[in-house]
Amino acid sequence: MKGIGLSMKRHTAKDPRSRLLTGLAVAVALMQALFLLWIFARPVYGIGPDQLNIVEKQIREKNRQSGFGDIEIDNLHGKITRNLAIVVALGKIEPYPDSADVLTSQTARTAFVKGKDSDGKIWYRMRLRHGISFSSDIFPSIYLYEGHCFLYPKNPADISQGIEKLMVQFYRINYSGIEHSREIRRIVHPNPLDKAQALDKPPGADVQLLDNSDITVEMYSYPTSQRPTYVGWDGIPLPNLGVEPQDQVKLNDKANPIPYDKQFRILQAYKEVLRSVNRQLSNAAAEAELERNVKINNMIDFSTSGI
Repeated sequence: MKGIGLSMKRHTAKDPRSRLLTGLAVAVALMQALFLLWIFARPVYGIGPDQLNIVEKQIREKNRQSGFGDIEIDNLHGKITRNLAIVVALGKIEPYPDSADVLTSQTARTAFVKGKDSDGKIWYRMRLRHGISFSSDIFPSIYLYEGHCFLYPKNPADISQGIEKLMVQFYRINYSGIEHSREIRRIVHPNPLDKAQALDKPPGADVQLLDNSDITVEMYSYPTSQRPTYVGWDGIPLPNLGVEPQDQVKLNDKANPIPYDKQFRILQAYKEVLRSVNRQLSNAAAEAELERNVKINNMIDFSTSGI
């Protein structure tokens, strides 16, 4: 029986049908490998650039048609309005100086100032940051800079009605060398409202977003020889400079559109400054409320008065 078994194994190994089945299995395995390779390679090599970017193009077009509406921007507009109303109501705003006495006063660097522009409109100014910056040249220049935000309420008697205009200003001066320059960069929103009012609606409710098409970026530059008449008593440029900007770009100007990547960068820059403004106003409002509550507690605390 052992000999017969060996003979059958040798006979089976030489069976043509067995060799055929083995060959078919190898062919099927190769076909499966080639099919998988074709599937994985197809998205890279089988679709053209236009087909790959079709979704991105649709998103760009939708953003432009909607005026770059953004729920975070609407929410930040609403928070800034509410916090500004608290800070103003609790008396944390100093009046804008009307003389050069501010140069020797401790209020010269007050974080929050209330003033009136040349058109008679009331504005509130808050300091964002100040320090030293450097240019991106091969031999960089050193600049002193001041960052501020101007907020124009629609109704100064009731700030909760909204902000009419929001303007963030970056002012830097190069004092190094014989000649120096003064530069002012601004990003302005002419109607910073919370159109969505999402915080007052239930989750998942439909909201309408604010059209941010009119956000503008402006740049002004002044040489050493020009007297800085646009600077106020405390050394900060006034809201109304009295001149047109040298360069001005609108976020979503349909008559003169700019590349989408630049539009996206402008929108992101605006959101970043909004976060900074909201963060500082939130802290100021919390501190003002805390001071008020401490005063109230001190006034009504009769437990140690001996009554």
